[in-house]
Amino acid sequence: MHKWGVVLLITIGVGVIAYLVITQPSSQGGRLLTPREIHQLIQQGRHGQAIEASQRGIQAKPQMAGYYLLLGEAFEAQGRASEALKIYQEMIKALPQTPEPYFFLGRLLYGQGQTTEAVEVLEKSTRLSLNLTGEPRKINLLMGYSLLGKIYYEDLKNNRKAKEVYEKIVGLDPTNHEIHYRLGVIYAAEGDIKEAAVKFRRVIRNAPGTSLSEASKQALEALEEKSL
Repeated sequence: MHKWGVVLLITIGVGVIAYLVITQPSSQGGRLLTPREIHQLIQQGRHGQAIEASQRGIQAKPQMAGYYLLLGEAFEAQGRASEALKIYQEMIKALPQTPEPYFFLGRLLYGQGQTTEAVEVLEKSTRLSLNLTGEPRKINLLMGYSLLGKIYYEDLKNNRKAKEVYEKIVGLDPTNHEIHYRLGVIYAAEGDIKEAAVKFRRVIRNAPGTSLSEASKQALEALEEKSL
């Protein structure tokens, strides 16, 4: 196992990136894994290997922020939340305009039950993501909005904020049937029967044979009964 030293900041060109100092160099050989391959290791539960691979990636390419994020994610998965927290916080100090560390930090804080702090950080992540372009912009926004929506809807029971976030999600991804269904539930709770019916019918039409479709049919029937 590697021992990690103090987090330093080093200049890479005109930018700055957090550099985690390894006091004992990696003894494991083999080729350098790509971020995608390391992510797969984490998904497979091979957290120790993911940590080793991320550390080698940082040694070989210290300018690549993705390796730091993956190291933090692997630490989280292994139950080493304090080490992951340190990585995300130092990345934010080094790269304050980069949205990904804010998302990872917000997700970690939420997992620790720090909901208020998580919302603040996740909101910052989505604001910064708006400055991106193309597919990275969409991916980062969907990640941030999805977790924010979950928190507002399930934890804080704030339908107004959840609705705002969910409408942004379906604007980016119109095929997200679960979010359309949740919007239908929120509109129904607010008494907006017309808009709720639109959402439920959309799910029924676009996701036939699914549990969401069946739930939407039941909800639509309940709305029609109320309107009689």
